[in-house]
Order: sequence, then C-alpha cells, then structure tokens
Amino acid sequence: MSGRVNRPLIVGVVACTLALALVLVDTRAALGGWLVAAVWIGSIPIGALGLLMMMRMIPGPWRDELGPPTQRLMFLMPVAALAMVPVLVGVGRLYPWVDLPLHGYRAVYLSVWAFELRTVVFFAAAIGVAVLLPRSSGEALAAGGIVALTLYDTTVVIDWLMTLDPGFHSSGFGLYGMSIQYAIAVSALIVIRLTAGPAEHTNVLGALLIMVLLTWTYLAFMQYLIIWSGNLPQGVAWFGKRGSGAWAVLEYVITICALGPLFLLFFPPLRTGRLSLIALSLVVMFGKVIELAWLVLPTTANASTGVASMVLAMIGLVALMLVALQRLPMRRAAAS
Repeated sequence: MSGRVNRPLIVGVVACTLALALVLVDTRAALGGWLVAAVWIGSIPIGALGLLMMMRMIPGPWRDELGPPTQRLMFLMPVAALAMVPVLVGVGRLYPWVDLPLHGYRAVYLSVWAFELRTVVFFAAAIGVAVLLPRSSGEALAAGGIVALTLYDTTVVIDWLMTLDPGFHSSGFGLYGMSIQYAIAVSALIVIRLTAGPAEHTNVLGALLIMVLLTWTYLAFMQYLIIWSGNLPQGVAWFGKRGSGAWAVLEYVITICALGPLFLLFFPPLRTGRLSLIALSLVVMFGKVIELAWLVLPTTANASTGVASMVLAMIGLVALMLVALQRLPMRRAAAS
C-alpha cells in the first residue's frame, strides 16, 4: 500500500521540481506554464466548494450522486493554495503591470502586495468555508458562501489571468474564467463518481455537464461578440494575438473539446452511458487545459518553455493531488 502511495508522491515532487527548474531557462515562460497547471488544478476544489454549497440549497438526485466526491475534492483546497505559491513568489517576473507607471487606485490595486494579499485571503476564506460547511446543518452558510465565492473568485480569476495583459479589459472575463473552473470541476466529479461504479441517476450527471458547457459557451461567445462588435482596439489586439499562428489551431481544439461533447450529450444513449460520460468528461478536461494555455502562454515570449513547464507541472500537481486524495479518507475515518 505504501509503495502505491509513495510512487505518485515521488513523481509529483520530481515533475514539479523540473517544472520550476525551467525558470532558469526563461523565468516568465516557465511561470506562465506553471500558472496554467495551478489554475487547472485549483479549479477542481474551488468548483467543488461552489457545487457543494449549491447542493445544500438545491436538493435532488445530483446531491445523492455527487455529494460524497464533491466533499472529498473540496478538502483539496490546501493543495490548490500551495500550487499558487510559485506564482505569488514570481509575480514581479510574470506580470508586466509590475513595471508600469500606474497612478491613483490602480497603483494600489495592481501592486505586488495587494495581488498576493487577495490570493492569500481568497484561499484562507475558501479553506475556512470548506471546514465549516460539513459541520453546518443549515443553509445560511451555503447561501452567503456561494455569493461571496462568486464575487471573490471572479476577482482572483481576473488577477491571475486577465492582468497578464494589462492593456486588455473585459467586464465579463471573471465569469468566463469561473465557467472554465466549473467545467473542470464537474467533469472531474463525473469521472471520479463513475469510475467508482455505476450511478443510479446517470442522466442527471449528463444534464449537469450540459449545463456547465452551455454556460461556458454563452460567456465565451458573448465576451468575443461584445469586443468585436464594439471594435475595441485593445480587445481586438488581445484576440488577434491568440488568433494567429499555432494559437489559431488551438482555438479549433478548444471549440471541438467543448461543443463536441455538448452536441453528443443531447443523444440519450451517450448522456446516460457510463463509459461515454467518462470519455466526454475527459475530453472537456483536456480542452480546458488547452484553453488555459491559450489564455496564458501567448503573453510569454518563449512558448516552448511554457509548454514544457505546463506539462511537467500538470503531471506533478495531478500526482500530488492523487496522493492527497488517497490520504484524505484515512484521515476522515480516523477523525470519526
């Protein structure tokens, strides 16, 4: 048993070390690749926390199917917080606004200490709610928590992703980024639930995946439509950078990995099939890795180093998260 637990731990530590070692090659590109992996990994417990609070207020079969795995993933929030540490340490090398001459409130808001403080407070609050929620029997904490999580999560998503290009602004970017997080979290939950065995309400899981994909489609398209129809120069330049060369190919991959499963889920045999739902959820999760890379890596000069760092960091952080998942049930059992 210990060998199976330690092997992923060794893989995780080695892969993360190699990813961070790439800062010696190109600091900004390596940190950009790490950011992609950290946001993807962090989306799982962050989305799980939001879903669990919604389950408290909206009863139904989805709570019976996804309640236990959602609670397990929610307790991985400390892993997500630790994954952001290299980004916080390297803020000055990753984000170009650090070197810009800002004035007034922007100089305060876009400062290294304020950026780091917002992220630290976000994870501290999320961990606190994750600890208190299972001990609370009422709906007050869940109701207040989901509002606070939405407001604060959209803020840190803007910090982590949108401010990589300080000239770009989109009022809908926070919700768009949050839709990516929930798509990752729901897909991961479906994979974990269905690999553990057949589900009684598989159609509910398929419908939930349809819902998050439709939400992502609306928010992603509306952001694109508003910027292009308004002919906003900075927004057009932001999309133009991601719509040329190899990045244009990734746009098609992102679209296929989202709209392809969405279309197929409208067929009942695929929406209710255990293996088909697992496969479609894995496609969605892969597509969100590509989408986060498409958002982050065009801002770095050395894309190859960024991709190498991203792949190594993904392997390492996923391995460490699996180690945490293996240890979590033992701790909970001991506590009970």
